[in-house]
Amino acid sequence: MRICVQYCGSCNPQLDLSQIEEGLRREAERSGLDHAFVSPGEENDLCILLNGCPVGCADLQHTGSGPVKRLLARGWKTDGQPDWTWEEGEKTP
Repeated sequence: MRICVQYCGSCNPQLDLSQIEEGLRREAERSGLDHAFVSPGEENDLCILLNGCPVGCADLQHTGSGPVKRLLARGWKTDGQPDWTWEEGEKTP
């Protein structure tokens, strides 16, 4: 599975989206999933849009032909872990 990660504008100073991407990469390794992370715009099987706030400015440009998942990070929990949720994405023609 080829996975790309695309960032929003990263204007939320409370979050470092690269830390969340690192966590996604660790989880993919732990799962044993046969995967490779590719750059946005490259052919992929899944594109993850990382949004650092509910505005969700990470857009569908350069997401490739695969399905899109939106990850919305809202901030940090009291235990120091990111507070985030998955949202289903949709492709536009």
